[in-house]
Amino acid sequence: MRKPFNILTLVCVALFPVLSLYSNNIDQIEFGTTLRVLIFALVASLIVFGLLVLITRDNHRSLIVTIALILLFFSYGHVYGMIKNSTLLGVSIGRHRFLVLLWLFLFLLVSWLTFSKLKNLDRVLRTILPISIVLVFIPLSNILWFGISENAARPSGRSINTLNEKVQKLNQQISSLPDIYYIILDGYPRQDTLKEVFNFNSDPFLIELEELGFYVARCSQSNYAQTELSLASVLNMAYLEDLGDEFEPNNRNRLPLRELIKQSKTRQLLTELGYSTIACVFRTIPSTDSDEIRPLIPAQTVHRFRCKSSTDSGACRPL
Repeated sequence: MRKPFNILTLVCVALFPVLSLYSNNIDQIEFGTTLRVLIFALVASLIVFGLLVLITRDNHRSLIVTIALILLFFSYGHVYGMIKNSTLLGVSIGRHRFLVLLWLFLFLLVSWLTFSKLKNLDRVLRTILPISIVLVFIPLSNILWFGISENAARPSGRSINTLNEKVQKLNQQISSLPDIYYIILDGYPRQDTLKEVFNFNSDPFLIELEELGFYVARCSQSNYAQTELSLASVLNMAYLEDLGDEFEPNNRNRLPLRELIKQSKTRQLLTELGYSTIACVFRTIPSTDSDEIRPLIPAQTVHRFRCKSSTDSGACRPL
């Protein structure tokens, strides 16, 4: 098989795992993040292939070994996730020390078979090429369809409400507005769950919060089990089914949720009152659309929730 087809095969095999992952999580991952991984996978694959060609002087065999390495690399995490809690004869086999050795053995075995035993390489590569093209086409078609339908996936008019006269009057009455801090401990469970599931007693922490003047909702319950669902509901002060006809139980499209979070009713109200929004996050989440995004303040710089000023911390603050 000619060299251009070798490169095409390598590109398709290198891109397929990343595109497939993005296609299955397209409503959760920004394309910019995926693009960086795509470039890394492609460049790394080409470098490995080039080095093998320089060492072996055999394009076909180098390509097969590179493809094997790509497949082993991207399948490692999936296999580990399936066996990490498995045991064999009382021994836990879901350990990296075992899986790494197994993957190394498989790579060496494929390399040995490729350079020592495999014949008719051209026929093998002619079989791999159409398979790789089809594999890449499947996630690409899903991504393309999602992009086409993205513009149609907008919240209905019920989710974007016009500001009423009360906001206008409030803006006139209040000359100095306080800073507003909205701190989300995403995934942090209730104290009884911490005790029952994790055997961790958080009562001293909660008691100290109450002594500082905080109200602790000890029997609080979330309306939704996932972050984007909860944020869209909380920031728009309504249940999702009241925010649009598209929020039906069987609808898995999360694009309207992003729009609700970016341009929420809460943000509209605060913007009208003169607030700007600063988001302090560990990482930039897809739904973040603040006036300013800053990295989260290191824990050692904050003591008992005391900050020097709103300029140094994440807050909604008046302009």
